[in-house]
Amino acid sequence: MSRFQKSAINLFSIVFAVLFVWIASMALTECFWDYARNDWILVCTIVITVVFVGLGWIGRNKTGISKRDKWALLVFFIVYILIQSYFGSQLYSREGTSWDFNVVAGHAWNYATFRGSNEEYIQQVFGESGSWYFSSWPNNAPLYCLLACVFRAFSYLGANPNFVGIGLNIFCIDLSLLLLFYLVRKLTNSSYYGWLALVLACLHSAFLVYVPIYYTDTITLPFPIGALSLWTKGREAEKPTRQFGWYAVCAALLAIGSVLKFSVVIFFFAVLIGELFTRPAKEWWKTVLCLLAVFLIVYFVVNAACMNAPIVVTDREECYIPKLHWVMMGLFGTGGYNDNDYKLTLALPAADRDEFVQTMIRQRLQNYGFDGFMQHMKEKISYIWSDGTYFSSAKIDRCRVKESWLDQYFNFMSPDFAYVCALSEGLMVFLEAMMAVGALALVRKKEKEPAMIVALISVFGLFLFECLWEARSRYLFNYLPVFILIAIVTISGIRRKKNE
Repeated sequence: MSRFQKSAINLFSIVFAVLFVWIASMALTECFWDYARNDWILVCTIVITVVFVGLGWIGRNKTGISKRDKWALLVFFIVYILIQSYFGSQLYSREGTSWDFNVVAGHAWNYATFRGSNEEYIQQVFGESGSWYFSSWPNNAPLYCLLACVFRAFSYLGANPNFVGIGLNIFCIDLSLLLLFYLVRKLTNSSYYGWLALVLACLHSAFLVYVPIYYTDTITLPFPIGALSLWTKGREAEKPTRQFGWYAVCAALLAIGSVLKFSVVIFFFAVLIGELFTRPAKEWWKTVLCLLAVFLIVYFVVNAACMNAPIVVTDREECYIPKLHWVMMGLFGTGGYNDNDYKLTLALPAADRDEFVQTMIRQRLQNYGFDGFMQHMKEKISYIWSDGTYFSSAKIDRCRVKESWLDQYFNFMSPDFAYVCALSEGLMVFLEAMMAVGALALVRKKEKEPAMIVALISVFGLFLFECLWEARSRYLFNYLPVFILIAIVTISGIRRKKNE
């Protein structure tokens, strides 16, 4: 690693640390939920920090994974799956129109139970509502294709599509946690810290509350953390063929994930930048070309297959929404979804929408002025990064089949939600603070850790993307395993010298 590369990493790390100290301070004092008590959040943050830093302090190196660890992992996931299944059975939704998940899942359910040809399905079941929806929101077509195929396969066994979806969601969530365990163990050279990462993950209620909502936020959880694992393996491969093989799989995984949810592409760019920062100039261009070639081929092939699938219609011109529309929406209020903006764009002829959106972006920026824009960004960042429930407590209130005692604590409409909110927000502040500490720790190290560099770059890229786009805390959720990894790897560096 050259002196220039180290200087660039140090500069980035300092900027990242300052930024996330500021974000953590906002999350501590300006919780997303208005009725949350700041003193409770402060107490939870202090307790979580003392407990996990203390556990990190007493941690010991333990190379490899013993048979005891493997059996313990098996028991852990069996118990956790039972808990997840219970949450899923209590909080699941019905087909509806309240938000994208219910609409996409509903169309997939319909396809699973239909027994005619694809043409008959499009005419008789998919109909006007389906063609209108996927023409307006083509980004959800890949998830619809995935769910439709999985549901159709299990329908021949008489399985309920909704519970198949919950099972698929549990698989994706738990796979991301398993990958988190193995990667933390690898980076810290200790299974102790892998277990610490799982304990920290279990404290996040969103991993349970989102179980019955098998949308892109949860389905793509394994992609960023899985890609980091594959990239790390590629870095360690001694033979060039194996290295490029791991890199190719990493790029393909990120391409598929990006088709399902575009924010996954941020991690791909983080990997590319990580290569530039950590490899000699004579070597990085080869790996970057490999990553780019595989990513672009897989992305366009998979995306084209989904958009042109015989069970999808996305060609209704009157439903066209420009991509920049979401930038325009992100410039209003706190930057969350604004249905009035959507109706405003849709009210115009399709040919005029691009120009209208560009004009509105310029107008809103001019209306803000510099000071107003800075205040808008502050409110937007606080809105996104100050909700440790990742909006799960609001989403489970949509199209519910039945009420449950769990609503008393996990539904934002309940007074007792304040307890879960305080814990969730304390966890959010803790993770943001630990990411800032991790960035500063990187500055002090002579030997920079490539995996930490890529992880931090991906979080910074996510921050920039959410500043630009229509956004909310839910859009951070598929990067939560990466947040936890950064925090635990940072904590592992605060161990006693005698344990080194």
